[in-house]
Amino acid sequence: MKGAIATMIVAGIEAISESDEVGVGLLFTSDEEVGMSGARMAASRVKDTFRELKLCLIGEPTDLKLVTCHKGSLKANLKVKGVAAHSSIPESGSNAIHSGIKILKEMIEKGIPPIEHPLLGKPTLQVTIVRGGVAENIIPDKFEAKIDMRLVPPETDETRKSLLMDIIRENKDVNAVIEFGPYFPPYEAPLLPEVDLIARVMESIGLDSRTCGVPYMTEASVYWMAGIPSVVIGPGDIKQAHKPNESVYVSKLALAKKLYKKLILALNGPHQP
Repeated sequence: MKGAIATMIVAGIEAISESDEVGVGLLFTSDEEVGMSGARMAASRVKDTFRELKLCLIGEPTDLKLVTCHKGSLKANLKVKGVAAHSSIPESGSNAIHSGIKILKEMIEKGIPPIEHPLLGKPTLQVTIVRGGVAENIIPDKFEAKIDMRLVPPETDETRKSLLMDIIRENKDVNAVIEFGPYFPPYEAPLLPEVDLIARVMESIGLDSRTCGVPYMTEASVYWMAGIPSVVIGPGDIKQAHKPNESVYVSKLALAKKLYKKLILALNGPHQP
């Protein structure tokens, strides 16, 4: 995102210097990786600040491909209680790890709806963190697992929650509860009239203008829920994100700056590509 931020700043400055009629705003938020609290706060205020807002461009690393949809996100925390005992007499206790693994196995097998989106593919459910046990010779009385779910249209958080809650209810012999975290719905905006304009601008500088979807979450979901038209496009490759060698080609930064500048001008009046 740092590359996109830099190119957006330069593009905005250059566009304003070329036309007195240009209106452009830059919004930088915090907590984008986890709860998106910055975007959620901003979304409630942006429409009042920018009263003639036409489009929100989000500079996630899409390798300068035009993203008009992405998966939604729902997190969950599974907690299982057992009864501690000496591991040599397991029948005198109840192994929380064994019970937790049993439930997780069922969630992996039954907790994903059998649907598929033409651009986003299938929804997913991944166990990302597990905790349990205090010593090798003690039957564990606690088990906890973090679950990461990615949703595709037309799935909602309620449909996914229902699947997991049914599994909890079916395992009556297990003392288990599941808590759900923040939900960000799938984002899909293929019919925005501005998409055609963006496509023409992209083609004018030699970029592939075909729309696509991505499996990861972006703030587009938050802004879209607030009624703010949004698309995602930026320099860099998501495959390099969060890696020690994360980088972006200078040539892609130059191209991104050119794209953003032409889009700002095109969205502000007669500066058509």
